[in-house]
Amino acid sequence: MALIQKYVPKSTGADGPTFAAAAGGGDTIDACASAIVCLRTTGTISTVTFATPGTLPNGDAYPDKAVVMPATGERWIVLGPEYADANGQCAVTYSAVTGLTIAAIQKG
Repeated sequence: MALIQKYVPKSTGADGPTFAAAAGGGDTIDACASAIVCLRTTGTISTVTFATPGTLPNGDAYPDKAVVMPATGERWIVLGPEYADANGQCAVTYSAVTGLTIAAIQKG
């Protein structure tokens, strides 16, 4: 499991986020309450699941967010505070990791 650090955009726009290969055991995203996640696939369909810790006011568990990735494509997911665990991180798991990369970008 790897810790994905957020890219913070610079006013010069001179660089961009670094994409990491998705880890077979899952990844965590640092400070995910203020992150936008970009997922890219090249040749393999995968379901990416963002864990949502905690419970709703009625006691039910928050539903996890599952994103089905096409065999080749890109998806952008905006995360909020409901995805953060006690350490401010978000757990991400994958049904398949071949050809799947991930980057996190600071929002706002």
